Amino acid sequence: MNKSIPETEVYFIKLGSKGGWEEECLKQNILKVGFKEADHQLCQQGKWENIFQESFCQKRKPQTITDFQRQIKIFYESGPEVLWITFYRDRLWWCYSEKQVTRLSDGNKIRPVIGQWKDTDIEGKSLTFDRLSGKLLKVRGYRQTICVVESALALRAINAQISPEAEIARATINQLKQEIAGLVKHLHWKDFELLVDLILTRAGWQRIRELGKTEKSLDLEVISPVLGELGMVQVKSQSSKREFEEYWNKFNQSKSFSRFFYIVHTPDKTLEQIPKHDKLRLLMAEDVAELAINSGLTEWILKKCP
Repeated sequence: MNKSIPETEVYFIKLGSKGGWEEECLKQNILKVGFKEADHQLCQQGKWENIFQESFCQKRKPQTITDFQRQIKIFYESGPEVLWITFYRDRLWWCYSEKQVTRLSDGNKIRPVIGQWKDTDIEGKSLTFDRLSGKLLKVRGYRQTICVVESALALRAINAQISPEAEIARATINQLKQEIAGLVKHLHWKDFELLVDLILTRAGWQRIRELGKTEKSLDLEVISPVLGELGMVQVKSQSSKREFEEYWNKFNQSKSFSRFFYIVHTPDKTLEQIPKHDKLRLLMAEDVAELAINSGLTEWILKKCP
């Protein structure tokens, strides 16, 4: 695992009007702003009160001029330890930048990125929007060029961390899963079969028919209307790897089914040796507990285990 990004200031930068410079900046590994009317030499000298031409200031409100001065000052004075972020193609991108501003011939200003823009966290996972907090994504709506970002939000995303509150909640959920798994193992086998049926139904699978039923064993044929797939479901009170292989061969001999669910109440340790397969969902008590919680069936289980 790579080292965590240390605590630092974080700024969001909008790369051009409506993101017009995003692709250019990410490919060339630069930061780019407009502010053409800002005098480059005065900015380098830190004379922020006088950087804009008088004619430019006359056309704008004093607060707007102050905002522009604040942003261009950040762009020129931020050191290489400052973290910059932006959003492009449904991902968060981040980088550090050299404290070296160049004025282009058209008046725009650029800073070189140290290394390159990155769109992954320190574990190499893409920083897609579905993995980012709403508070952090809200920054996308900023209408000007540069703004301060709550550093904890950005750094937690990049460092693949969660908030202390979320850590506590996750530990609580994990504890709940363990407790529910214990209850699942004590369900009567008929209740266990019913629980499996409820979970599959809430996941979008519809029972077509029972393929066969013996004591403490149930075969189901289910269909997913959305995916257009047929699934074979085997619910067992107890089972071993050897018994599983018999059903697995049966499944593979069939040309109708595209999914095989093998769900075991109290598995033999040999089942842990079964390799993963795209068409196989091997579910044991812990897996069933998690699915039950996600399906809103916790209360149902509690009533079955008074």
